[in-house]
Amino acid sequence: MLPINSMNPTNTPPQLVDFITLSEVSSICEIDESELMDLVDYGAIHYHHFLNGDGLVSTQNIDSLQKACAIRRRYDMDLFMVVISFNHLEIIAELEKKLKVYMDQNL
Repeated sequence: MLPINSMNPTNTPPQLVDFITLSEVSSICEIDESELMDLVDYGAIHYHHFLNGDGLVSTQNIDSLQKACAIRRRYDMDLFMVVISFNHLEIIAELEKKLKVYMDQNL
């Protein structure tokens, strides 16, 4: 795990995050690297930083991307639908986290 030491305007403590290459994302999500590059172009995937010429992305959203790619294969959807599914899955994941925090505080 690598600490994020980027500019931190809110002065919050750094978080520990794992980073992987696009080829690893390709393998995990079962999607071609050329299609991953399209997802980068669409803005669905963002590079966190570069190491030895390879763009590294955070593993934080890989679950949602993996689910979106599985939905795409199951229903034979185009790549743009991966972006839409991914965005909705990210919203759902964030709401689930908030709900868990709320439930933990009120139990």
